[in-house]
Amino acid sequence: MKTLLVISVLLAFTLLGHAQIWKVPEGHETRWTSFENPTGAKGTAAQVNKGAKGSAFGRIMAGDSCVLLSQQGPGIINRIWLTVSKRNPKMLRALRIKFYWDNSVVPAVDVPLGDFFGNPLSRTSRFENCFFSNPEKRSFNCSIPMPYRTGAKVVFVNTSDEDLTHLFYDINFTKLPEWDSEMSYFHAVWREDKSTKLGVDYTVLPQLSGRGRFLGVSLGIFANKAYETTWWGEGEIKFYIDGDKEFPTLSGTGVEDYIGTAWGQGEYSVIKVVRLQMRTVVGGVCIVSTCRTRFIFIMI
Repeated sequence: MKTLLVISVLLAFTLLGHAQIWKVPEGHETRWTSFENPTGAKGTAAQVNKGAKGSAFGRIMAGDSCVLLSQQGPGIINRIWLTVSKRNPKMLRALRIKFYWDNSVVPAVDVPLGDFFGNPLSRTSRFENCFFSNPEKRSFNCSIPMPYRTGAKVVFVNTSDEDLTHLFYDINFTKLPEWDSEMSYFHAVWREDKSTKLGVDYTVLPQLSGRGRFLGVSLGIFANKAYETTWWGEGEIKFYIDGDKEFPTLSGTGVEDYIGTAWGQGEYSVIKVVRLQMRTVVGGVCIVSTCRTRFIFIMI
């Protein structure tokens, strides 16, 4: 019996709280990058067509990539919006987004586009939560604050064998006068497994050490058809934190309970479901699926 299970775990080491929007911070400069202003430099946007829209989108050929943001110095990414002309499951899995912090050659994020933006089976659906949204199944939005100390780079990659004729995007960020020691870095883990083992806990997040905050997980499941209409989601969500061994500190009562609903799972979205803060992130565990229904949800 085979089950397809796709995981995209979002991590950050200290999430910034909601800013006091009535304050104007000293030394902070608002910028964004787009095809109208790829560098985000002051006073250099909208030059292609004499101040009107002249470079609204880019073409990313098969096997090619495009740098969406490249900055030096301290700053924080506040919002990402983008859309692409091809949004079928094959393309949303083949397109990838990568984030690099502080001139590292190893990405902190390397995730398929659909999965990163809350479409874990690369099938779009209308939803909104506190970090991601897709209002009409045509756009991809992320509002997770992502600080960086000495530099940031965001790269869009087309690993498919098809040319992408239209990529629209903008990345809103703030240039900071200095790094705040309370800030930390955003990371994401993604993987796809073709099957799970009956009766064996499935590890969603491998063991990690250090100070941090678990932001959430996007989980997509194709359940095994052999289970017919049986509800698959009674597996507990468990969190092993700060040295837990045999038994976890946190244990739920079902997958649908973890995301804020009950007695099974229909289609819905909710702004806030779960947020967990811990001193040491160690790992979360999810049990096997046992239903034939395709299942998409966002957990934050």
